[in-house]
Amino acid sequence: MPASAVVQNHEERISFLPTERLIAEGTWTQSQQRLLEVLQHEEYRYASIAKICRLAGYSGNTLWYEAMKDERFVAAIRTLGVKRSPNDLPRWQQRLLEVVQHPENRTISGAEICRRAGYKDPCPWQRAIKNERFVAELESLGVPIRKHHLPPHLAVEPAIDIDEELTKDVWDIRRFKHDYPKHVSPATYEVNFSKIDNPVLREQVKRYFRLRLTQWEAGTFQRALYHLNSVLALLPSDIHVGTLQRHHIEALLPAMSQLSPIQLSKGLRTAKTMFEYMTTSPAWAGPRPPRFLIWEEDIPPRPEALPRPIPPDVLDQFDPLLEQAEKAIKEGQEPSILAPVFWDALLILRHTGMRFEDLAHLKAPDERGKKGGANTVSLLVPAMG
Repeated sequence: MPASAVVQNHEERISFLPTERLIAEGTWTQSQQRLLEVLQHEEYRYASIAKICRLAGYSGNTLWYEAMKDERFVAAIRTLGVKRSPNDLPRWQQRLLEVVQHPENRTISGAEICRRAGYKDPCPWQRAIKNERFVAELESLGVPIRKHHLPPHLAVEPAIDIDEELTKDVWDIRRFKHDYPKHVSPATYEVNFSKIDNPVLREQVKRYFRLRLTQWEAGTFQRALYHLNSVLALLPSDIHVGTLQRHHIEALLPAMSQLSPIQLSKGLRTAKTMFEYMTTSPAWAGPRPPRFLIWEEDIPPRPEALPRPIPPDVLDQFDPLLEQAEKAIKEGQEPSILAPVFWDALLILRHTGMRFEDLAHLKAPDERGKKGGANTVSLLVPAMG
């Protein structure tokens, strides 16, 4: 009898059992039984796998995926209603799930899933995995959404074996760069090459980024890869730098025209810079693409960002608070909200239009009025976030 028929027969048999008997009479492992005990509660049957495992007393999701290898466990959770119909999800999310229903599509990247669902870029996938309901559907199919937390800046150790680190598909640039802005999130310095499906092309892009380590600032790597992916994701899956031709670029231009003008401009400009480097640089040891893959006339002019003043209704509320704080400080009193140093920062932002990033690096004068004193705004302002 086929395995699918065995599962169906077992599912039909246990569907007549009450929930309590389903758990008590089944020969489950300890982890399976604890998971099923959580799923007795109807309110948890729509929870993500991570939450179900936490409620069962497990810190990770591994035991769920181990349990899912047991056809009896799969039949049991289906009987409990854990396998839910995705019909209540938005249609665009249903299209992504329809692709993942096929087992051969469960190990491909989100960008490739989007492509097979009929989308030109990976944005739908990135939006969908923020939806806990969508993630729960994926995990019930055995597609884990791995979440990890990067260490804080102060806990980062420099790479000991740099060559080994650079062979990985995910880089933490902080391990290669000593000097990088500390006021931004650690995720800013994560560079994930795994979204490039073609392994040959992936290694070529990694080699290019490796050669840029001494030239680019720490925050440039993630931005460059983000813009590159808007071009690379549209290339045929078997194309790499050694086989890329002008007609491949011409074929993807209509799809790229659906991006915003900034995305289109930056994506093509970043790809053009990389291809020209690979064509002309003596340092490049890989295959050299043809010259003039991307023409200057392919790239639209970058739109100029218009000034964005603070809305008048916000100023109407903020200015009185600022005046109250200034008056309290002059009278030697503490403002009703926030410490005086924060009001100093807000006063600077209000009257100069300075960016917060610039303010965070602004040094306060020392006690003699000289520039570069020890008491710096950059040490105090991040506490506001």
